[in-house]
Amino acid sequence: MAGSIFAGRGEREAQRLLTDRTLPSANRPIWEDMHLRLSGATLIDFDASGCRLAHGDFTGTQFHGSTTFAGASFGDVSFNLPYARDGRASFHGPADFSDARLSRWTLRHCLFHTDDSVRATGTSQDLVRMLLGARGTSDSAVLTTRFREALRSAGSETPDNLACVQRLEYGTVPGPPYAPERERSGLKIAGTDLLVSDLAWRIEDTPVPATVADDHPGLTAEQWSAATRVITLLLGALEAD
Repeated sequence: MAGSIFAGRGEREAQRLLTDRTLPSANRPIWEDMHLRLSGATLIDFDASGCRLAHGDFTGTQFHGSTTFAGASFGDVSFNLPYARDGRASFHGPADFSDARLSRWTLRHCLFHTDDSVRATGTSQDLVRMLLGARGTSDSAVLTTRFREALRSAGSETPDNLACVQRLEYGTVPGPPYAPERERSGLKIAGTDLLVSDLAWRIEDTPVPATVADDHPGLTAEQWSAATRVITLLLGALEAD
C-alpha cells in the first residue's frame, strides 16, 4: 500500500475497513496478526483508536484531518526511518495518542504541523506545546501537573530529571517591592516566589563557570553573556503578567 492516497470516498471506506477489522469486538473476529503497511500513504481522518496490530508501518505517511491512535497497541510500529531525517510521518491536523502503547521514542522525529490539539505524543514537542499554551491558563495546579507530565515524557526518568520535576512548579509571584501589584505568573522554584526567569537573569553577569571554560576554552565572556541573556528572554516570554 506504499504511496497510496486514501482521500476519496472509496478509499476512506477501505481505510475504515482496515481499522474496524483491527478493533476488538464481540460481533466479529479481528485481524490481530495484521501487518499494516502504509508507508508513504496520505490518510484522511485516520481513526485507529483502540486498534490492535502486530505491525504498523507509517514511515513517511502524511496524516491529514483528525488523526487518532488513542488506546491503540502494536507489536511493532514505525513512523520514521531509523537514523534519517527523511521518511518522517507528518501530521497536518489534530492528533491524539492518549493511552497508545508506544515506546518513548516512537514519535520523536515525526512532524506535527499543528501546535494545538496534539495530545500525548510522548516527545519534547509535548513540552513545547505545553509551555506555549501556559499563558492561556490561570490554574497553577493544572499547569504544574501538565508541565511535570510533559517534562517526564520529553526526557528520560533519571534521578536528576525526576528531582527537577519536583522542584519546579507554576505559580504567581508579587512584583518588586516598589510595585508589588505587578504580579507575574510562570515557572518558579517550588514553594518560593522565585521565578526561574529571575534566577536566570541573576546568572547573566556572572563569570563563565570554570567547568564550562574547561569544556569550551574558546568561549568568551561576551558569548557567555549572550547565551545566558537569551535564556532569560525565552523564559520571560513564557510568563503572563
